Amino acid sequence: MPQIDLKLVAAAALIIGLFSGFYIDNTLLSKPKINSLTETVNQQESTIGDLESDLQSLQTDYDALDESYAEMSENNVPLGEYTTLQNENADLETQINSLETEVKKLSDTILEHIETIEDLENELNDLQNEYDNLADRYEEAYNPLYVAYTAENLEINLTTTTDSYPENSAITGTLSISYTNGTAFEGSFKLTIYKVYVNSGTSSGQYSINGETEYAWSSPFVLGSGSYKLSISEIKDEGGNLAVTNTLLRSQVIYLFVG
Repeated sequence: MPQIDLKLVAAAALIIGLFSGFYIDNTLLSKPKINSLTETVNQQESTIGDLESDLQSLQTDYDALDESYAEMSENNVPLGEYTTLQNENADLETQINSLETEVKKLSDTILEHIETIEDLENELNDLQNEYDNLADRYEEAYNPLYVAYTAENLEINLTTTTDSYPENSAITGTLSISYTNGTAFEGSFKLTIYKVYVNSGTSSGQYSINGETEYAWSSPFVLGSGSYKLSISEIKDEGGNLAVTNTLLRSQVIYLFVG
């Protein structure tokens, strides 16, 4: 009977979890909802601005009428004019109260939308973290012994002899670097290793390279047993200048297992 590769079984299960799980569904639903709510908040804030402008105008008219009302009362103005002005005054006061109520209602709605947006953003952050953890587990399960990629104008291929090591052992493998035009790269590089879920580790000394070289890094697993991520760092040309930024290099990793 053929041997079952447990890593491939784990990888298949994780792929199903990654691409049919709740992360994608919730992301697709939450992001448009956040955008819609944000647009609603902006529109309502604009409406509040217009209402407050109207409110200020009405308040000015009301104050003017109130002043005229007081003058008429003091100067014994005929009852008809007095009553008309009194009615206008009352009508403006009603409009002011109505606008103040509408502004208060819109302000409360905006606060509710802002709270909803914050909740959805927190939900998305949690989902992103969950996705990142699942992606790490997938990479650990389905882990080739090499990583090959292009960074800037360099073609880089890093390999390891194995992905499982006892503690206090050396990492061995090869690294080849060439320019995208096929010319061999000559210079130096370092290896960097980080423990997964801890994000702490160490770097090797400098290795020389002319196109391709074998490396052996003694005792790199300074944090004991567990899962690690191996990558390249500090690729320098013959003049000692960085040929690629470390940010581009660190994302390309090989997962190693210790213990």
